[in-house]
Amino acid sequence: MDTFEVLIRAGLDKKSAAVLAALLDKGMMSISQLSQETHINRPALYVLLPRLQSDGLVSQVRKQKRVVYKAESPSRLLEKYAADHREVSERLVALGHEHEKGHHDKPVIKYFEGQKGVTFVYDDVAHTLPKGGVFYRYSARTIGGDDAFKNTYYAKIRDKQGIERMVITSEDRARQKTKKLERAVKSIPKDFDLFEDNIALIIYADKTAYIDYASKTAFIIESPKIARFQEKLFRLLYKKL
Repeated sequence: MDTFEVLIRAGLDKKSAAVLAALLDKGMMSISQLSQETHINRPALYVLLPRLQSDGLVSQVRKQKRVVYKAESPSRLLEKYAADHREVSERLVALGHEHEKGHHDKPVIKYFEGQKGVTFVYDDVAHTLPKGGVFYRYSARTIGGDDAFKNTYYAKIRDKQGIERMVITSEDRARQKTKKLERAVKSIPKDFDLFEDNIALIIYADKTAYIDYASKTAFIIESPKIARFQEKLFRLLYKKL
């Protein structure tokens, strides 16, 4: 990435970036030299240079009775770039909170089909939960196992973020699962039910997701009330098992 492109990415317009890039690369230059180097006419430079000076990016120097211009440290631009991006980041976070708040009054239901839809649900769990977060899963799955998630985005982020999970599943599947510190498993007694409906229910953050593995369909309900209600039921059953 050359100097001009870096300055453009940092937020300067093309003419300002061309002038500053020329001064950074070539050193001190006069108006006529800048015009020749950047192909910007002199009247435009007479308007542009004072603006760059006021931004602290360019300074005017007298050299042997001539007026020349030199670039100031790009760190000044870095400070402005960081401040602008910090403001944008803060605003995006605020917009996100406002967006979520606006959807919390009524449940929002998102429906997915196909294997990509099933994958999306698990990826959304990893994307939604913070570092060290916890989710709850009923797993009545009859196919696949721990290897089903191997090398997936979900598995990588889950392990990297140290996301914990509590699982209620069948006795057979509970025996198949390897012991992990970040996973706690309890099983439905076989004399009550085989718990082999090939369905999963996942409760995470303010969301509840249902997956039907047989038809490869899934839907996510975004609602704090419903998520907390299901979490309470899960914890009660988990405690009783």
